[in-house]
Amino acid sequence: MSLGWIDPGDFSFNCLLLADAWIVRYISLIEDAGFRRNLALALAANPAVLWYFSNSCPDCRDRLEALAVSAPASSSPEEVRLSEEFVLGELDTFVVYLYPELMEELPYISAWRAERLLSMAEFSGRRVLDIGSGTGRLAVAASASAAWVVASEPVARLREYLRAKLDRLEIRNVYV
Repeated sequence: MSLGWIDPGDFSFNCLLLADAWIVRYISLIEDAGFRRNLALALAANPAVLWYFSNSCPDCRDRLEALAVSAPASSSPEEVRLSEEFVLGELDTFVVYLYPELMEELPYISAWRAERLLSMAEFSGRRVLDIGSGTGRLAVAASASAAWVVASEPVARLREYLRAKLDRLEIRNVYV
């Protein structure tokens, strides 16, 4: 389900080569017929992505390869690109996970203010667990007064982004 966070035309289908295995599994289990039809064509036209998906999530291999084989044999480059854009648009949340700098610009993050979190809970001297840390906005806010913060994030690209952000901000009491 698209949230309208990206313009799919701005992205290569190859960006999915950055997806974690759990994202590939999620994609492989989407049952919507329109999505599957478009995914089939996009995977058939992008063997590197199909290979990566099949190898990063071996239990998805048969399902994904069967899907790619089901794609029409002759499709124009325009049809392929429309399918790629459809898939990327439907997966906009995951595409944003792959580009954390874009995530930081989304209004639900960029408009958020640390004071709101700090007014809801007391963090002074506490040990804090931030589950689903994303770009780390909550972890960074809590770190100002917490003894330490553990930022738990399932997406590898977001974890690396957060580590770099913490280094840049010289925050030493947040553990990713």
